[in-house]
Amino acid sequence: MLIKTTKQMQSILLLLVDIFCMHLKLIRINGGFMKKILIVLLSLLLPLLILFSITIVTFAEPVSGNLFLRIKPDPIDKGDEFRVVIEINNAPVSGLASFGPLEISYDPAMFSYVKTILLVNSTIGLSVTNNSQTGVVTMYWPEKQTLETLPVSSATYLVGVYFKANQTGTSTFNLISTEGFSDQDLNPININIGSSQLSLSVTIYAPDVKSDNNNLKSLEVNPGNLTPAFTSNITNYSLAVEMDVDNVIVSATPADSKAKVISVTGNNNLIYGENKINIVVQAENGNKKTYTITVTRAAPSPSPSPSPTPGVTINQPDGQYTIIDLPEGTPIPGGFYSTLDSVGGQSVPAYRAIKGDLTLYYLQNESGAAGFFYLDGTSGEYKPFLTLSLPAIAFPILSPDGLTSIPEGFDETTFDVNGSPVKAWQSSTLPAGQMLLYLMNNDGEKNFYIYDTASRLLSLYAGGTTPSETTEPTATETTTPTTSETGDTPAPSGFGGWALVAMLLGALCLILIGVIIWLVIRGKHEDDEPTAPPKQPKIRRVE
Repeated sequence: MLIKTTKQMQSILLLLVDIFCMHLKLIRINGGFMKKILIVLLSLLLPLLILFSITIVTFAEPVSGNLFLRIKPDPIDKGDEFRVVIEINNAPVSGLASFGPLEISYDPAMFSYVKTILLVNSTIGLSVTNNSQTGVVTMYWPEKQTLETLPVSSATYLVGVYFKANQTGTSTFNLISTEGFSDQDLNPININIGSSQLSLSVTIYAPDVKSDNNNLKSLEVNPGNLTPAFTSNITNYSLAVEMDVDNVIVSATPADSKAKVISVTGNNNLIYGENKINIVVQAENGNKKTYTITVTRAAPSPSPSPSPTPGVTINQPDGQYTIIDLPEGTPIPGGFYSTLDSVGGQSVPAYRAIKGDLTLYYLQNESGAAGFFYLDGTSGEYKPFLTLSLPAIAFPILSPDGLTSIPEGFDETTFDVNGSPVKAWQSSTLPAGQMLLYLMNNDGEKNFYIYDTASRLLSLYAGGTTPSETTEPTATETTTPTTSETGDTPAPSGFGGWALVAMLLGALCLILIGVIIWLVIRGKHEDDEPTAPPKQPKIRRVE
């Protein structure tokens, strides 16, 4: 007998409790005879309770197999392809050996059939027939003799039937046959159609018309101006920039609010000469358009080699130097370009910084030693051009001009760079091994820097305070939230109330076993006790 409702189960449990209580009352009222009767009754009742619990676990409604229909995705537009999922819920077995015919009906006027696949194992064949006239898809598995089984659990997407929506409106899909289900031992099993999912209503909507406007409303650059002036239907422009411009800021605004600029490339790290900047605009419907700006960065103009006659001679504290042409094979320092300058009224080769106002000259002394020098505006002397090299960057070491004040509390000293002494400053407020240097950065800006000779770390002098030690940047680990994707397996259903009832019955069985054992032991103990002889009634003499 299959118990259908929880109320029936509650009534049966209450009845069992009443019977048990009544037997306990009988024990109090009657003697050993009633105890023996109770032992017999409990011995008969216990197997019935155990069988009853097994019946509930095996045949109660929560573990009965049910089929449901589901739609993926939802909502659906006209022209979309979608699938109707047949889900088996609360399967009474862990594997299926067969099923079919499994039939689903649809409206052939609104939908066209595409394909059907097994969702639990797409590599296994499935026998499918589609009647496009009546709108019925029939499925059998297996399509041939096989020893494989389909794994199922408490909730499993079994089959996916794919359709294409041809018209707008509302229609239904119906499960009309669910036969031929068997377990891995080929025993027939009952799979019901879920009453709430016998029919599945589907609404097909008219698709949204997406804009194809991928034009720009405005396109601006900084520095400079585009040639020709911007017009949305013109996609190619030109731009000329100065030699010291290595980046161009691009501002692009789509004409349609639903369009977007998806990339701007080529506007950084411009080389001398021609560069291409590409701006890609994507419309709402995915169509793309590319606007191109050809940027020409001015290159340093080669200067004719001067022929000073006689050569320009420079008097230095350590002797005479002559300004000469750069020997073949000697590279110009990075960030400088070749030009001409006037020294002593004569034109001489010079090398000017792209950023900043530093100019170098190539000088040779009487012994033939040569190198780059710069003019120190304070002393009027030509100082060796030396750089403080750090990883991937070099800072020219300079002497402060007359307008630059040495920070208070620092005393002048010398610092050896590549065998040549340069000016430096020390202070009692600085840790040992640190000193103050006057340097020029890559942007041509001149400032005081604190240099640590031990760690070779450099930090900008804050002015009046001792800067903290500069540390190399450490990468900050970024955790990317893993998005949880919803797969084809629905969440398993929770622990049902019937399982709780079965657990309670099991506990009751254990209690009854304990009562029987207690009664048997007590009865045996009473039987072993010696029985006192019955007392003889007193005989009274009657006169």
